[in-house]
Amino acid sequence: MKTKFYLFAALCCAFISLMPQKAAAFRLVNKGGVYYSSYDSKTGYVDFLGDLNGNYSALSGDVYIQSKVEGAEITKVSKYAFANKQTGGMINVILPSTIKKIEKWSFSESTKLYSILLNEGLTEIEQSAFYGCTGLTSVYIPSTLKEIPQWAFEKCTSLPAVALSPGIEHIAESAFAGCTALQSVKSQSGTNKVKTIGNYAFYNCKSLSEIRFSNGLTSIGEGAFGRCQKLENINLPAKLSTIGDFAFASSGLKTLTVNWTTPLSIQANVFNNVDLSKCILYVPAGCKEAYKNANVWNKFGHILEIGETPDPEEEEEEVEPIEPITTGSQKIGDLWYNLHEDLTATLMSFKSNKDLTGAITVPASVTCGAYTYTVNEMQDDVFNECSKLTELTLPNTITEIPSRAFF
Repeated sequence: MKTKFYLFAALCCAFISLMPQKAAAFRLVNKGGVYYSSYDSKTGYVDFLGDLNGNYSALSGDVYIQSKVEGAEITKVSKYAFANKQTGGMINVILPSTIKKIEKWSFSESTKLYSILLNEGLTEIEQSAFYGCTGLTSVYIPSTLKEIPQWAFEKCTSLPAVALSPGIEHIAESAFAGCTALQSVKSQSGTNKVKTIGNYAFYNCKSLSEIRFSNGLTSIGEGAFGRCQKLENINLPAKLSTIGDFAFASSGLKTLTVNWTTPLSIQANVFNNVDLSKCILYVPAGCKEAYKNANVWNKFGHILEIGETPDPEEEEEEVEPIEPITTGSQKIGDLWYNLHEDLTATLMSFKSNKDLTGAITVPASVTCGAYTYTVNEMQDDVFNECSKLTELTLPNTITEIPSRAFF
């Protein structure tokens, strides 16, 4: 009887061993120096090693992310995965077609990332995914991606150009802000489908000289092209219905072409710190008088119909500045500011700030002499020991709050 039982058990074990085995979940499997994990047997992801001081410092050169590990399809790059890689060699990351999502902060402040090939099939990038990648010089945007999210490439200071895929419809807040080397934003196919550009999307892209808007663009957010000092020629499409405050403030605007037969109603601060008297405005045929009688638009020095050329014999009036630009520390109202030549201002930490009482509102801009300065930064310890301060309102022009501002 025992012999029959053992024989039966042996046959069962043999049968089970011949059955296809289901892959199990796994944790931190190393493939080519990159670690992968999986919650189940079907899908996996590029994992975070738990070192916020810099993951994957040993990697160098081309880094190919695997499409399948231990039977699981690799579908995402997890948050923090390559964050803070600031030591070791420079890397070029190539993603497989299986990747659908790049989570927030995945590559943030990875200064050793110089190139990344975002795969066709990628449908989502989360906020700040490539924030502060100061070594990044090349990025491919796939057609399957619909949006560039908040802060996605902010402060990628070495990125010289961006070629948008036909799939991109939305560029979110501060997506490329502070990309100081960025010179051009074009479309891979010659045309793009961008419908909205968020607040401060290209703020302080001081090298940006060329951007082509799609005919379907409907909205440009607040400060979107502020401080784009080399952006001289702009063509705004007919479907554009909203231009936010300070959208082109402190830009290098020289010629602007608009395609509305009826002048769009905008705030004067859209062109804050731009001398419109020296700019040319091109308008549709038969619309010159309408623009000459419209607020803000009538400030342009020359209003011409599209296709019309300026009169070369027309004498340009030389406008001398009323007074030199004031720089350095200045007290304006109850607060102190450090004024800069580019007409921006930094809110300063000052001893007298300790005496501030009640509710304080920091303005978006301040005036000193004949010039208006955009308040866009604040120093550490600005409101340190302000025990009598009960309420504080900051403007949208200040996009970063120092960690010790209220210490």
